[in-house]
Amino acid sequence: MEENKNTESNQTEKTNDEENFFFQSEESNSENNADNDLKNQPAPKIQNTDSKKKKKTSSIFSENFEESLSPITAIVYFLIFYFGNYALAFICSLFLGLFFKDQNDLTYLLLANIIPNIILIITVVLLLTLKKKNNQLKVFSKKINVKKTLLTMLVGFLVLFFGSIVLSMISSAIYQAIFHTPFESNNNQQLVEQLVKQFKIPSFFLVVVFAPFIEEILYRLFLLNSMKKYPWVGIIVSALIFGFLHFDISSILMSLADSINSADFTEFTQLLMIETLNLPSYIFSGLVLAFAYRYTNTIYTSMTIHFVNNLISYVLIFIPTGAILFNGSLIQSIVHLI
Repeated sequence: MEENKNTESNQTEKTNDEENFFFQSEESNSENNADNDLKNQPAPKIQNTDSKKKKKTSSIFSENFEESLSPITAIVYFLIFYFGNYALAFICSLFLGLFFKDQNDLTYLLLANIIPNIILIITVVLLLTLKKKNNQLKVFSKKINVKKTLLTMLVGFLVLFFGSIVLSMISSAIYQAIFHTPFESNNNQQLVEQLVKQFKIPSFFLVVVFAPFIEEILYRLFLLNSMKKYPWVGIIVSALIFGFLHFDISSILMSLADSINSADFTEFTQLLMIETLNLPSYIFSGLVLAFAYRYTNTIYTSMTIHFVNNLISYVLIFIPTGAILFNGSLIQSIVHLI
């Protein structure tokens, strides 16, 4: 009897062990399946709010914008070349004064403008060449997005061209409503037009080649790079500086002195209004050029837009029918050299 009881107890223990093993295996299988399901599921995306904010604020601009040119280097170069240009112009005017008695002579004015520009261009080319080994200012050798650059050039020029026409129409309407006379270009524009008509080939290089190269190096490559961490701030500030530096304050001050002596402020008021109404066109040009450069991350874009604009303006100076086709003062905006 005891043996039977032992065998029965052994059998029950075996069955219990088998059942426990069965349930444990099922639980382990379910746990393994659950682990496999978790492994097969895609990893949850970690959302970085800081990176999202950066993408939202500067998604249209390249994050690797001119890495080789630091903001401090850029602003130092801008100040050196900007004030160096004035220093060269002053030295050149003193030298030319030995040969020209009249400083209003067009030949004197042409040489006084073209010689400093040539010296600046040679200096920039040497700087780019010498600094190439140190990875500084490698702006003419880096890879560019050709499709994006060409499209931006086309759109940028069209916006600049037709935007200048609209601004000129508004300025012309304001000026005529106040003074009842046709709207004129500012003194800088009138002087350049005289030089172009008098010296066709030298003025072509001065207006179409030298001006776009030097101004894009100064205001876009150097000045805009000094604020590259804040794209929109850089675009707006550089455009404002570009516009106001085309504002002929010296002629206004001279006109004011003459008006005080003659007690007649008519000429001063007209000159001040002309310079003020031409200012939006220059600021607008600076905005378009700065945005085009910052958007494509290559100086080729803004330089080409600048070049094409001045080329068309140069050609239109020699077309007498322009004044008829574009109804008088409107030709002033189209012949807008920047």
